[in-house]
Amino acid sequence: ISYQVNTLKPDHFIYAILLSKYNLDPSETLFIDDNFDNIEEAKKIGFHSVLFTNCDELKNSIKPLL
Repeated sequence: ISYQVNTLKPDHFIYAILLSKYNLDPSETLFIDDNFDNIEEAKKIGFHSVLFTNCDELKNSIKPLL
């Protein structure tokens, strides 16, 4: 999506486009990324956000959200 809208994460604009394009509610959406800055911006918008470090930690982090 970034190449289509000429912007990159963590620019707020790219998250707004994603929400609009797919009709998402950030409070019902899980955002997973390996970049801390991207996670922090997604949290500001209201996404449930998990910083990916490894598969086992990811599994443990998302269990309470499912």
